[in-house]
Amino acid sequence: MSRKRIRQFDRQLRAEVAPKLLQRNFTFSDRTFRRAVTHEGTISTQIVEFQVGQKRLSGKFTVNLAVYNADVSSQSLSPSTTEPHSYDCQFDLVQRLGFFRPPQLTLFDRLLRRTRIATDYWWMQHENAQLMRRELNDVEEVLLAHGLTWLETHTSLSAFRWARRQRELRKLKKLASD
Repeated sequence: MSRKRIRQFDRQLRAEVAPKLLQRNFTFSDRTFRRAVTHEGTISTQIVEFQVGQKRLSGKFTVNLAVYNADVSSQSLSPSTTEPHSYDCQFDLVQRLGFFRPPQLTLFDRLLRRTRIATDYWWMQHENAQLMRRELNDVEEVLLAHGLTWLETHTSLSAFRWARRQRELRKLKKLASD
């Protein structure tokens, strides 16, 4: 992984994305934005986490959205961390931002009038500031148009109960198939 690309990515993340999320009451540390939200007699943490690719995804990054609530979480934070990350959250309360991007249609898709479904997406990191700005602008557009709404709709006790039921259904399905 190119250290120049990572430094450019981090520099522009702090300079261009952070101010917009800080205005929306998020805090920022180590490529992760968090916002505490009080609702229904409890406090949840909304998470926007920029994940840098490793190995075959080196030179790319993605954005994880998640909601954490210590009162209803089946997992507690590890002793080494005081702030939640996406991996601390219930599986069904974690979403990749890339799924909110409109799927890219090829010429062949358009000619055959085929539609595509949204898929996971990893943006490119660039040493060049202008190219990196383009990638982060795309992230911002999707985040502000869809990602923050997803966080809001999943920050409720009913969303946590739904996620718990989904986890229990997966366990039952696994037991039935074993």
